[in-house]
Amino acid sequence: MSLRLLCGCLALVVTATCSLQATAEAHPGPRPNVLFIAIDDLRPTLGCYGDPVAKTPHIDQLAADSRVFLAAYVQQAVCGPSRTAVLTGRLPDNNRVWHNRHRFRDNRPDTVTLPQLFKQHGYHARSIGKVGSGDEREEDPESWSVPPVLRMPGWKGTLARGGEPGRKAAPAESPDVDDDAYIDGQIARLAIGALESAARHEHGAGPFFLAVGFMKPHLPFNAPRRYWDLYDPATIPLPDATRTVSAPDLAYPDHRELGGYQGVPKNEQLTPEQARHLRHGYYACASYADAQVGRVLAALERLGLADDTIVVLWGDHGYSLGEADHWCKATNFERDTRAPLMMRVPGQVAAGGTAQGLVEYVDIYPTLAELAGLEPPADLDGRSLVPMIRNPDAPGRDYALSQYVRPWKARDPDVMGYSIRGPTHRYTRWVHWADKTLVAEEFYDYGGPAGRGPLLVEAQNIVTEAAAQVQLDEYRAALDAMLADRIQPQAADAVAAASRPGTATEPLFLFRQATDDVHTFRIPGIVTTAQGTLLAYCEARRFSAADRGELEIHMRRSTDGGQQWEPPQQVAHHGPRLPRNPHLPPGKLAKDFGGPEEQTVNNAVAIPTRDGRVHLLYCIEYMRGFHVVSDDDGRTWSPPREITGALDGYRDRIDWQAVAFGPGHGLELPDGRLVAPVWMSDYRPPADRGGRLPKGSGVISSDDGGVTWRAGEVALEGGNESCVATLSDGSVMLTARNSRRENRRLAAVSADGAHGWSEPRLLLDVPEYGCMAGFVAHPGTPEHPGHWLLHSGPDTDDRSHAARRDLTVWASRDDGASWPVKRLVQAGPAAYSDLTVLPDGTIVCIYESGLPGVGPQTGKRRPWAYAGIAVRRFDLDWVLDGGRLAPKG
Repeated sequence: MSLRLLCGCLALVVTATCSLQATAEAHPGPRPNVLFIAIDDLRPTLGCYGDPVAKTPHIDQLAADSRVFLAAYVQQAVCGPSRTAVLTGRLPDNNRVWHNRHRFRDNRPDTVTLPQLFKQHGYHARSIGKVGSGDEREEDPESWSVPPVLRMPGWKGTLARGGEPGRKAAPAESPDVDDDAYIDGQIARLAIGALESAARHEHGAGPFFLAVGFMKPHLPFNAPRRYWDLYDPATIPLPDATRTVSAPDLAYPDHRELGGYQGVPKNEQLTPEQARHLRHGYYACASYADAQVGRVLAALERLGLADDTIVVLWGDHGYSLGEADHWCKATNFERDTRAPLMMRVPGQVAAGGTAQGLVEYVDIYPTLAELAGLEPPADLDGRSLVPMIRNPDAPGRDYALSQYVRPWKARDPDVMGYSIRGPTHRYTRWVHWADKTLVAEEFYDYGGPAGRGPLLVEAQNIVTEAAAQVQLDEYRAALDAMLADRIQPQAADAVAAASRPGTATEPLFLFRQATDDVHTFRIPGIVTTAQGTLLAYCEARRFSAADRGELEIHMRRSTDGGQQWEPPQQVAHHGPRLPRNPHLPPGKLAKDFGGPEEQTVNNAVAIPTRDGRVHLLYCIEYMRGFHVVSDDDGRTWSPPREITGALDGYRDRIDWQAVAFGPGHGLELPDGRLVAPVWMSDYRPPADRGGRLPKGSGVISSDDGGVTWRAGEVALEGGNESCVATLSDGSVMLTARNSRRENRRLAAVSADGAHGWSEPRLLLDVPEYGCMAGFVAHPGTPEHPGHWLLHSGPDTDDRSHAARRDLTVWASRDDGASWPVKRLVQAGPAAYSDLTVLPDGTIVCIYESGLPGVGPQTGKRRPWAYAGIAVRRFDLDWVLDGGRLAPKG
């Protein structure tokens, strides 16, 4: 029968010039190319899978020459985690990727992905279209020889304009246009161009790994009219929309994807006419995707590459079209977890035969590695399907594992549902994530073998039926054994590594340039709240890397010690737009990168207090100060309140034209005083200053819980960006960026944190590297007791931007008199940083960092320390036992 590939997330195409036997063994000849085709949201509504309605002749023809896996199951029925499992060969728990916004490299930075493995062995690896999650934030440039192309200017997924505000587009459209009017046509065109380049050997004589990801039949169901015209709506059957009997609420999604589209009830309770129209649209999109696959395969044949290329095609998960009162995906049900998968290997035995054994999508990685004669990483969770390619009757797995998370949020789960598909039944167990205690169970009897027919629907949960108990116990035991055998313990408790003596985690990137419509993220800060929550924040510079323009303050929260982070939120400024600073000289003015209405929100400083509140101070246009408060651990914030009057209290010493907080963090002292570091600068000529200082650092403080703020005294004449920490006697040390010619940091001490500052002195062991620093006190460890000060910054005394690299932590045990120990945190480009200490003593460092292969978004040629903002966790023993003596300056 013919094979149709609809809206699955991924499709793989691989052809080989040599026989399967030679390909799978020593591979003495040229290595085969790989054409890796992905299709978004495609369930097995294909002719080759037995669907009597689907019209997918091109995929059907591919199936006739391929091994078709009838019982292939995804690891999680949503695109990001599913695709990550395919590309890494690892289960979602082992990647810690359960949401589209999760990035596997944040937890496993040394992962070698499937295309990366081929790239390392001389392949030209290229990605066109939706191969990853479909969001630029989750693209993985390390995997590819050239930057991946997700979409290009002018590519359109929807042609209609207008609509209901606050909702997505209409769920379907059928204009009379050609194929290239939509994104998938453009993806096919670009893929054909890539194949033509490969045929001309433009990237050398080596083989290629070309990944092509089509985006239909994902919602909205938009396809050219001719694909709608392939179907008579009257012949498209309506589903049985009866909800699965006795299924727990957790079995169904906690968010409604379809309900977000125009004209669709938010509860997704559709009329028969609406249901038929949308099912018609899904089939039309499947046929449209099929046609694009056909274009690419025809080019492969025309260019003489087919005999040298292995072909794999798959959808990233299944899909529901109203069956059992469910639309879209995001469940552990059969129709969401089962997806089409086929592989074509030239010379294979019994080409076109179907394999009925159970397989998982993590099996794709080791299979392709073996077919190409490559050695895969040792810690993959999949196993090779080559035996089933050689012999379609070879056995598959005893059970196929899938899972889904509740709620659907970019943080650690509350509840996880693990599901295994056996030959005839499915067992699903929902557990509390924190302690793995049971929440609910499901058990379904499909009445026949897996993989038979295009679709199976769960009618009733039989977990309580007496007749099912013997088989149910077998499935329970099988899931127990599978979780114990396949889920890596360290994946469930990665944060513990940071609290063991002498350990440090790998960097985890919280903000990356060119994501969230932000050009560059800069100036990070981090604090630990009274509840132990981490709050990480920074400037989101919308249109350029400059520090004047359209800027916001963005924040992310972590409630598990920095292991997982909630999505970023804008926390400042949520008030009226304010006029620009009229006092700045021309060289300091904003550049209108985004237009004359730009507003610079800058230099955030957070202060957590023992009563559970969090105060956040920030400036606007380097001239007005504002204060907001969170009473719910950083989730929400009060309206902004202006406190510029406190900053004006310094005008008798510095008639500043620019003023800013910290940046970084402030302090709550033992007596309840709140202290926030500030710096001020007057750019006027000396004769115009009236005897006042040109610049300096100090603090503003509050003794009434942030209700009123007032200026302290100038602590450091000539000081710039500054930070504060408490000493062993409760006094406060302020250190600052030194604008004078000595290449060492400046410091002063105050008994009350605001007045009576000591004479400034230089920290001779700590270089002046020309940017903000991290500064924090640590209570010590059993191996290293006592009050410690930690300071972070680049290890250089060159103040230029290009010299900002080699982020280092210095340690002092004598209240900052000396800093004899330093430890390299990250080599390479690195700049601004901040430090905080968790309740268990773990140190968390946030810092601006370079990224491999990412350079400046300007024409300047210099090491780019601003590609992202990362956090790294380590303990004091790691700093002290692995550190080295710092030479005296």
